[in-house]
Amino acid sequence: MTDDRSIRGVVLAGGESSRFADGDKAFATVGNEPILGRVLDAVSTATDRQPLVMVPDRDRGESIADRLGGDGYPTENLSFAVDDERFDGPLGGVMGAARSCDAEWLFVTGCDMPLLDVDAVRWILDADSTADALVPRTAGGREPLHARYRRAAILDASEELHASGGLHALLGELSTVEDVTIDNGPSTLERSLTNVNTVAALRAIDDPGTEARQHSN
Repeated sequence: MTDDRSIRGVVLAGGESSRFADGDKAFATVGNEPILGRVLDAVSTATDRQPLVMVPDRDRGESIADRLGGDGYPTENLSFAVDDERFDGPLGGVMGAARSCDAEWLFVTGCDMPLLDVDAVRWILDADSTADALVPRTAGGREPLHARYRRAAILDASEELHASGGLHALLGELSTVEDVTIDNGPSTLERSLTNVNTVAALRAIDDPGTEARQHSN
């Protein structure tokens, strides 16, 4: 990406944390920092601008701002937008982001990725590819919540998608999708893909001797 303004980071923060026994996983802490704050910092550093935070409604946005502010995170420049209500889950967040900003490209990630790495994100953003999506692929499959998307292509695909289709269905509707393997990326890429859905996964991250790799996107 030669023009920083052509890319916008998007952080999906609308999940219900149904498998996370200790409440809202976005505010669980790793290294004494809320996971969401860590993600926002990584994305803003990689893109040189604050990401767009996607929420199901304005109340959720206000709650996030209040809680982050209470934890000492600077919230004056946070930007929120509401998910596209025609679609469920992460797909609603991605569609809402595509309709809410004018950047050519979106880097999309989740609020539950505490090890999101600036160099890994920049590697995705700087890749020499014109594909509608650039997506890391591991042995477990594609990782659509650590990926770069062409905003216009998302909008073009919207009419073909079922409400509950999910991000893999979106990838299936795009004209061109380029997969990148972790072997071809920076050494931090695999770690950057880590997400947490349970307290056990979070504790595994806090223990440097334990690998925490869960993929449910």
